[in-house]
Amino acid sequence: MMVLITVVVKQMLLKGRNEYYLQQLRKLASGKKANLKKIHPTKSHGYLETTANLNILIGTLIWGYGDLFY
Repeated sequence: MMVLITVVVKQMLLKGRNEYYLQQLRKLASGKKANLKKIHPTKSHGYLETTANLNILIGTLIWGYGDLFY
């Protein structure tokens, strides 16, 4: 369940990042200055993505090898 929820959260974060890039490209198309080098919309967005990736990794390891620990 942990992995499934984390994958959904990760998908939502990626959707937010894509929306950010789309806004930047619209700015660029209208002639305004745009920042396309910035990877994450906010600093906390980057932390959330890193946490989601770690949760997916840890959850998958527990799910796949949890029976070997006990």
